Amino acid sequence: MIGFFDEAWGLYAGTAFGGHYVYKQSAFMLLNVPYIVPIYWAVFIYTAYCVTNSFLFWNNKNKPGKLHHNFFLIPLLLAFDGIFAVIIDLIMDPIQVHLGTWTWLEKGPYFGIPIGNFIGWFIVTVLVVGIYRTYEYFYPKAINISKTTFMIPVIGYGALSIAMLFLALQNNLYPIAVLSLLIMFPIPIINGIYFAYNRSFKTV
Repeated sequence: MIGFFDEAWGLYAGTAFGGHYVYKQSAFMLLNVPYIVPIYWAVFIYTAYCVTNSFLFWNNKNKPGKLHHNFFLIPLLLAFDGIFAVIIDLIMDPIQVHLGTWTWLEKGPYFGIPIGNFIGWFIVTVLVVGIYRTYEYFYPKAINISKTTFMIPVIGYGALSIAMLFLALQNNLYPIAVLSLLIMFPIPIINGIYFAYNRSFKTV
């Protein structure tokens, strides 16, 4: 819902994401926002949140909770949540603009995209996950599942990076393809290596 209202405000005022933009017209829109957009927000933010948590778990650390007195971790985790989400948009936005999914009326320095767009992505992600992590801190809930389960969103993050890599190559957006390899794909790779090391370390 926060993502949706930010999108609606951004379309109306042009301030939420650094400039005015419009979505390609569709029959499935509310306040000029396609219905699919809030779903993307939910998926991308939750994936970033899970990827951050997985690095925490591989380091054998608990999520912030009042029983652990580690509230100080929340700002650090939020920074990574925001960064992992913004990286998705750094690759996705130029591709979707090229495909005509949305159009920036005010051009910016990053492949025609305003820098404020990525600041907006960071702020929205930190706001959403900040509310949730604060809730988790004061109302912690034990989870009784294998740590391996937390590799699922990591794999999803990697699959998304590969999908956007091929989409960029298909549309001759070679700089975007290179960026996908340099800034997005390494995250699940490093995570997987860290996970494998953590498992082998625990069995010794």
